[in-house]
Amino acid sequence: MNILRIFACLAGISVLSAETLCFPDSIPSSSRRYIENAVGEPVPIRIGSFGWNLAIQVSALTDLIISEKLGYHVAPVESLGFPSFQDLILRLAGCASTECNETADAVDIVVDAFPGDAVTLESFRASHPERVPEDMGGMGYIFTWGIYFKGSIRDAAFSEAALPLEYYRNYNTSINRPQRFFNSLADLDFKYFIPCNDSTSYGDDFTNTIFWANYVRWTGDTDGVIETSDGYVAKCPDEHFWLSPACRRNASECIPVLSVINTMDRMAQWATAHNLPFAFGRPPNFSTFQELLRKYDVLHYWWEPDEGELTDLQISRLVLPPHNAAEHKEGNFRTASVGITLKKYGSSLLARFAPTVRGLVQGIATNPSDILSLATSIDLPTGQQLGNVFFTNQAEARRQICTWANSNRDVWEPWLPIETNCILGFGLVNAQAGHVDSREQAVRCSLCPAGRFSQFVVDEIGHTYRCVQCQPGMHQSASGKSECTACDPGTFAGSPGQALCSPCARGSYAASLGMRSCVMCGNGTERTTTVLVSEGWIEVQGATSESYCRCAPGRFLQDGQCLLCGVGASCPGSDTLEVLPGFHSKPHNPGLIYKCFGLPGRCPGGPPGSCANGRDPNSPGCSKCNADLQPNGAECIPCSGGDYFRLVAYGLLVIASTAALHVLLVVGGHGNNGIQSKLVTAALCLSHLITYAQLFAVMSQIQAVNWSDPFLSFLEFFNFMSLEALLSSLRSINCITSLSAEATFVTRTVLLPLFFALGPIISHMGFAFVGTKSSTQRAPKYAWLFGTLGSLCLLFFIMMCFTCLEPFRCNAHPNGLATMQTEHEVFCDFAGQHLHLCIVAGVMLLIPAGFLAFSAWTIKKELPRRVAKGDIAFVRATSFLTMRFKPGYEAFTVVFLLRNMLLPVASMFSSTSVSLLMMASLLTMSAVLVAYYKPWRALLASQVDMFGNAVLLIVLLLSGLSVQDEVDTSVMIFCTVVASLLVVVISLAAMYSVAQHVKARLQKPFRFFLCHHKATTAALARWLKMEIQGRHAHFTTFLDLDSLTDLTLLFSYVSTQVQTFVILGSPGILARKWCLGEMATARLSNVDSVLVSLPNFSLPDENFVGKISTSVPDILDLTTYGYGLSEVKATLWWLTSLRTIVVDRISEVSMGEMVGELTNTGNKNTNDMVLRSAGSCIVVDHENAEALASAHVLLRHLAPIMMDRGQPVMVLPPEHPESQLEQIQPTSMILVCSKQCFASPHIKACVLKARFLSSCAVLPVVCDDDFVPHTSPHTSAPMSQDHEDDDEAYRRVLAAVFLEVGLPFNPRTSSLEDLASRASHIGSRLSPGNFRTLRSKLWMTSAKHDNDSEDAGKGHQIACLPDGDDEMVAHTF
Repeated sequence: MNILRIFACLAGISVLSAETLCFPDSIPSSSRRYIENAVGEPVPIRIGSFGWNLAIQVSALTDLIISEKLGYHVAPVESLGFPSFQDLILRLAGCASTECNETADAVDIVVDAFPGDAVTLESFRASHPERVPEDMGGMGYIFTWGIYFKGSIRDAAFSEAALPLEYYRNYNTSINRPQRFFNSLADLDFKYFIPCNDSTSYGDDFTNTIFWANYVRWTGDTDGVIETSDGYVAKCPDEHFWLSPACRRNASECIPVLSVINTMDRMAQWATAHNLPFAFGRPPNFSTFQELLRKYDVLHYWWEPDEGELTDLQISRLVLPPHNAAEHKEGNFRTASVGITLKKYGSSLLARFAPTVRGLVQGIATNPSDILSLATSIDLPTGQQLGNVFFTNQAEARRQICTWANSNRDVWEPWLPIETNCILGFGLVNAQAGHVDSREQAVRCSLCPAGRFSQFVVDEIGHTYRCVQCQPGMHQSASGKSECTACDPGTFAGSPGQALCSPCARGSYAASLGMRSCVMCGNGTERTTTVLVSEGWIEVQGATSESYCRCAPGRFLQDGQCLLCGVGASCPGSDTLEVLPGFHSKPHNPGLIYKCFGLPGRCPGGPPGSCANGRDPNSPGCSKCNADLQPNGAECIPCSGGDYFRLVAYGLLVIASTAALHVLLVVGGHGNNGIQSKLVTAALCLSHLITYAQLFAVMSQIQAVNWSDPFLSFLEFFNFMSLEALLSSLRSINCITSLSAEATFVTRTVLLPLFFALGPIISHMGFAFVGTKSSTQRAPKYAWLFGTLGSLCLLFFIMMCFTCLEPFRCNAHPNGLATMQTEHEVFCDFAGQHLHLCIVAGVMLLIPAGFLAFSAWTIKKELPRRVAKGDIAFVRATSFLTMRFKPGYEAFTVVFLLRNMLLPVASMFSSTSVSLLMMASLLTMSAVLVAYYKPWRALLASQVDMFGNAVLLIVLLLSGLSVQDEVDTSVMIFCTVVASLLVVVISLAAMYSVAQHVKARLQKPFRFFLCHHKATTAALARWLKMEIQGRHAHFTTFLDLDSLTDLTLLFSYVSTQVQTFVILGSPGILARKWCLGEMATARLSNVDSVLVSLPNFSLPDENFVGKISTSVPDILDLTTYGYGLSEVKATLWWLTSLRTIVVDRISEVSMGEMVGELTNTGNKNTNDMVLRSAGSCIVVDHENAEALASAHVLLRHLAPIMMDRGQPVMVLPPEHPESQLEQIQPTSMILVCSKQCFASPHIKACVLKARFLSSCAVLPVVCDDDFVPHTSPHTSAPMSQDHEDDDEAYRRVLAAVFLEVGLPFNPRTSSLEDLASRASHIGSRLSPGNFRTLRSKLWMTSAKHDNDSEDAGKGHQIACLPDGDDEMVAHTF
């Protein structure tokens, strides 16, 4: 049947019922009410129906009565199909699974339902008692099923053969031949039947091994089955019908039987046990099943009493032996099936929210005749289904159901309950749902809510219940209860009708049952009720006796009064005060709380007076140790030999470290670039690390910032770099003698710095002693000792200031008092001890202030004056102020000293915001200055400093988040990560610098360094570099124009990265301070050096060396770099001892010899390309060394470009230029233009010869910034007429040449990349089609010249023809 159509119809009926009422006294839709679901939402009642017609009709009738007679909103009847009993329970309970942990759409009523087993229902009740459905009783009739046949077959058999086919014994084929009244198998169309082996389309009756195993067991018919690996299955000869033994031998005698799902297990046993000639087949669905039973005369499955769909067929049932329950229980199904009493079920919500509906459903009960009347009430057309009728004609279906209901009121009206007959748990309510006491005021019953109980009442009609309020002191928390309960001790109910008793508020108690109010502990808010649990004292409500009354949390009992609890203490409500860890109070004054700064562990918390082992409980914050004890972390322990050893070890370590520093500086020469050029970057990185360690120590003292682990452990680990660990170790002096606070402060500020000076003094005295005993060892200067002490002051300047400011750095305690951060027992009150310490601190501050003033005076005033005088001793003595920064940036020493003095001052402020703002401002300005100027001598040091300032700013920013009582561990972890990252970066930078130093010592990056005078030999140095590197890739050569990006690193390159230092000795090189500085660095660094003596160079003599300060006016500028006049003079004499390569004349040959001698590769021709035929040639003044070098540099760049075009290029040799040009016939000539180049006979001869070359173009290339175009040779001697004619032709040709714009190519001022770009441009100009030949340019200039000379009477002609002519006509010029 079309179930979807049926329920669509029912939905329509529900809608129509809201518009057209069935009964005269029907309740309209607007007056109907909802029930509540499990979460308290208003919902309509939902009715679910099984899939057969009678269930649908009874459900529709129930819907009609509930909505129009009882006045409830009802949702459209929902199809449940054919659910199992387990699924039915879940739908009624609204559960998606048996665990009921997820809800699903629920139904509230199911009628005409198959009953389930009691075990399933009770099991669900045990798990979910609040959701279990209710069994509403039976429907009043029995459901049975069996084998049926049409009334036409019955009547035909009786009229023709007086054969009653209703009786099973009349189906004997040999006697009665009943098959003649039915269609045979041959009459059926098998396409309407499922194959026997199909277990998926419509059940698995033919393949269910359990069914057929039971069949074989009780019938022994193994011929009717097939045995498979899984068990027995049905054997179908025609693959569609299973034949019983009675007709298996002759299938024509078989009567077809239409079966449905789950019926074969009984039908097969019936046929075999009673020798019935049946053939069972299965249509694919129920609609086809109905069509076939109407079409053919066959037996078929059907049930009773539901005859609604086959009323017109007047079917009859095959009568079998009566049901035998014992046999059926064992699986022997030879007797008829048992009848089943259909049931009604309701959800648990009906009893709570719709008791009348519950009463209606319970009252539904009728007899088979009434059910038959209902089943046949719908007048169905022949062959039509109930669903089709509802779907196609809803109004008619509504009318017929309503007609039956009005005609059979005596059937359903007894089902209606009396509205005011309330059951236990419910009570009378009026139309407004208000609770009433009598039936006269009531209209229905409602569940008694919480705060009321259901009271039994008897009146003239009978008995009922009403909902009565609980009395004060009583309560009822559940709905539907029959009595109220007295309030427990600790609770009260002050008014009637309370669902719950209220707990006594804090500060009150109730000591007995049924209390209407609570008793107060006291008159004010100082008292409350508390109890001790495993977590501690907690404030509670619901106290049951006066023993719970104590001081309120935040107060403690002292002298009979509840006093306020201070910060650092816990008053949980136990009348006592508990000091928190990290705080302390004295036993005789517990309310005066001190915070234990520095080492919170010395104050473990607990009762007042609690201190760590060995600590004096009467000292503020447990700061002092008991007598004969010394501090060891949080505790105080007895003195031992190890303490003395540790103190001595620290002292020896300081002496050894500072002595080693002095030795290193003495060996390095104190400012002579020895150390600066080698390990300066690593030293700067380590100094940064020490500086940041001191800054971290300063930051750790900022007020109110709660530093905690893991960052606190990080700070403690790096205390040794900030000297904090050493300062703390002085506490061990207590084992020797007891020092007052003043004496301890003086020791830290005066004796400790003097102790740091002890190591350098001892090592200096050792050097002096060795110097007096040795004739070769020079005694060190006292200025060097001064430099070492200055370096130590500079390195630990922050801690100097930080230590001197100790009396002014105070910790504010919660009690309003303040104590020193270092001497915790000294109160900051500027009186007594504290005043003495402040005076001493003021005096001690003169030391760092004086050092800052001295540094500023030295950098700003004295150092420039001493440098101008060439006072190298002073420069070296104060090099600790300048050696860290690039020349010209020495003022940053004062900047950083001022910053380092202000940073400790920032930590003194009591306002944390001010401290953080001041420190952040100083670090930000420092970071900006370093980022902009990059003042440190090494770029890596500047980068590390920028990164360090950024990390410090991040930590400061995060520390602002830690100004609270509860520390965020994630903040401390992040601080630790970034701080550790800073340490790692600095360490890696230092190791990288050391590795680079070691690598440079083992393998220098540059094989050669070319020291040259840029004004006279820049192009020559460029040519020499290209020739050297052309010999082998390993011959890397340093040329400042290519490799130098920072002038301050020039001397560092010479000292650390060069293997061979080459001096291009040219006139004027010894007058250049930078060249002399490079030579001095090479000498002092013992770099292998070679002097190339160029033409006109002479070694310095005694007169030149003696007057060097006047010969080189700016030579004293080298003093800034640590080179005094003595070093320069020694360097000049050193030149005479070098290996010298003498070059008499600059040429290709001499260049090859020079390179061969420098590289030990032999003499090779520098011009590898020889022009044999048409190509390009470079013409240059061979007498100008710089021009010749420029030409060869151009050749090196241009050769690969021209060779790609198949055009070789060469520098034209000076010998016989005319004959060479005539022979090779070049297509282009590159004229290298330099100062006075046109006075060169070689250039003149080449240019004049070019006018006779038919296809030669001349491109001028300028290599000298001093070049002036169109310069003619100057001579004072009288010239012949021919010479005058040549000069005139020379000028004309040059004029034609410079019709082409001269391209710049200056190796003296351009980098390698610039030269490559310019050479590429020159090469593109030499491409065919991009230039005019010289002859065409001469033709253009001669025409212009003739026009200009027409008035003079004599025409001058030039020897040229337009391009393309092969003849040359000789004209006068």
